[in-house]
Amino acid sequence: MLVIDRLTDACAKLAGEAIARVPGATAVDAIVMASAASRGDAVFTSDVDDLERLRAHFPGVRVLSAGT
Repeated sequence: MLVIDRLTDACAKLAGEAIARVPGATAVDAIVMASAASRGDAVFTSDVDDLERLRAHFPGVRVLSAGT
């Protein structure tokens, strides 16, 4: 199922905190992880390495390879 979320202030704040704490984190990746964390979701991605670094800030999010 595809879920499209509005960027809430709370999600933006979590993403900003992650960007500040995780070297090399980008805004889009941090927002994706913050959004998934708010729902307890997994993220399917072809960019596993970048999102795995963000798991330090969002340990409840599973990052799965989309297998490109």
